[in-house]
Amino acid sequence: MPEPRRCSQEGCTAAAEWRVFWPGEAPLLACTPHKMHALNLGTAMGVAIHAELLPLDPAALVWTSEMGEISGMGGSYERGLQAMVRAGLAWWDAHPDADPRFKGYENVMGVLLEDNADAKALTQAMMDARTTMDDGREVRCGDEATGAMHRWGVNHIFAIRRLGWSDYVRQMTGRPREQEGA
Repeated sequence: MPEPRRCSQEGCTAAAEWRVFWPGEAPLLACTPHKMHALNLGTAMGVAIHAELLPLDPAALVWTSEMGEISGMGGSYERGLQAMVRAGLAWWDAHPDADPRFKGYENVMGVLLEDNADAKALTQAMMDARTTMDDGREVRCGDEATGAMHRWGVNHIFAIRRLGWSDYVRQMTGRPREQEGA
């Protein structure tokens, strides 16, 4: 079992629960009591103009009822896509130096090609995520995912990494959700 990641605060031995990041700087890991200290440290360094917290526990990344769906299709399709995004974010967090690169085609949503080993590993993590189908079966996402799900998932992983969770939630709030009976 891997050693739990520890808070970056000097002298603290608590397990890290948050990643504090800002453009151009290495992220800090923080336990819950020290997450505000890490944000303030970034501000004092003059680099945290866009400091952001991202929970290290991917289960904490929850699409709320106020947020729109990634796909707008609801059900197991949307649950699977969200599981793929959480798994991709967890993989990238465990590989902070990764530089996944993808190629796609303009106006072709269902095709996204991995351009390097990091992209292949990110995709594998996404496909290995587990989800529950509408009929109650638990499945590996890669056994049910479409090409469009892969592309949307990768796009949303990059957006969350670029924006941070708070701004992502703000942008997703008010987006359409699947309509009952549609």
